[in-house]
Amino acid sequence: MISIRRYQLLVILSIITLIAFSAALKGYSASMERAEQLFDGQLKSLANALIIIETKDKSIGTGQHSEFAFQIWKNKQLFLHSDNTPRTAIKNFNEGFSDINFSGKRWRSFSYTDEVNDKWIIVAQPIATRFELAEEMTLAAVSPLVFSIPLIALFISFAVKRSLKPINQLSQLLNAKQAKDLTPISIERNSKELMPITDTLNDLLLRLGDAFTREQRFAADVAHELRTPISVVKVNAHNLKNECDKLMINNQDTEVNFADLEQGIDRLASVVEQILLLNKTNHEHLSVHFSQLNLQRLGQEVISEIYNEIDQQQQSIELDADQLFINGDEVSLKIALQNLILNASKYAGRKCHIKVTVKELAGLLHLSVEDTGPGIEASELPKVLQRFYRGESLLQQSTIKGSGLGLSIVKQIANLHNAKLELAASQDLGGLKATLVFKHFIAGEQ
Repeated sequence: MISIRRYQLLVILSIITLIAFSAALKGYSASMERAEQLFDGQLKSLANALIIIETKDKSIGTGQHSEFAFQIWKNKQLFLHSDNTPRTAIKNFNEGFSDINFSGKRWRSFSYTDEVNDKWIIVAQPIATRFELAEEMTLAAVSPLVFSIPLIALFISFAVKRSLKPINQLSQLLNAKQAKDLTPISIERNSKELMPITDTLNDLLLRLGDAFTREQRFAADVAHELRTPISVVKVNAHNLKNECDKLMINNQDTEVNFADLEQGIDRLASVVEQILLLNKTNHEHLSVHFSQLNLQRLGQEVISEIYNEIDQQQQSIELDADQLFINGDEVSLKIALQNLILNASKYAGRKCHIKVTVKELAGLLHLSVEDTGPGIEASELPKVLQRFYRGESLLQQSTIKGSGLGLSIVKQIANLHNAKLELAASQDLGGLKATLVFKHFIAGEQ
């Protein structure tokens, strides 16, 4: 995935390079044409100058690498020539320009006749010289542009970066927003192209804010509207049972029906409380206040708060905790640990043993709750973290009240603390072992 800035920079530099290359080709072609005209003019001038030469020497030294060669023929006899030409005519006696070969080179030649003195002047120049000059002229013209491309790229990069500044600012504003911050976004230097995006985002934030407000109000209304009727139904059921006892119309079926009714009411109340708790522990709604927590002390407080429920089941509970500290939210972590312990108490059965452990293992902090109960089948372990899921073995035990939300709440709280909830069979007690694994912690006395 390429960034907009890099894409724009590559496109612009590619266009500039393509234009520079095209300009070089055009310049080379123009330079060749201009060089042809200049050198052809030089050949004519040289031919005119050679007409007036009178010398007794038949050969004039010009060097093997001379840029010119010439021959002067008089009365069909070689009168004078440069030492880089043979003694035979290097071309036919025809006036004008033509390309010829001699001395292993390709030459551009010009022939001129002096009819008064019956002279033929033939001058030639290596074609390679013309190409070299054209290349030098093209290189001289294009080199500044080629060498300036890095500087152009720097300026373009700066310009593109400046033009994309509103997008970067928008990204920073969105990254800085907290989960509950649904206030509109305002960019200091907004652009015409970015304004529709910011308007759409602000409209979305406004609608999300309204939706969250309605959801919070709904939760509050549910808490008020459901708790009271459930309490009334429970009281009425109790009163009805007492009336039946007074009228002595109770029988075995009536007792069973009343027991089922009370159990159903208790389960309904539990489900309502768990749903409200699940909503409250959602990271969008939870008011999180992180502080340094002593998990040993936290475990002691939670156990003391729910010890009566454990004692009523004739269960025992053990705390094995080292002095380990984490930065976390005390309220939500208490809810998580309480849910884990009550789950163990509920499903392990009467007279079971529960063990709470806080240990450091392999550089990670493990907060574990395990029991001596029947545990959960290995195939069902991944499923029990789903909301409202209860395993087949639990459904068969109709006397156990539950909604299937306890572990979902714990997992939600674990995610809030960047921790992980792991479920496995307890190696020591034989039942279920639920572990909260924290990556960051502090060891020792504080």
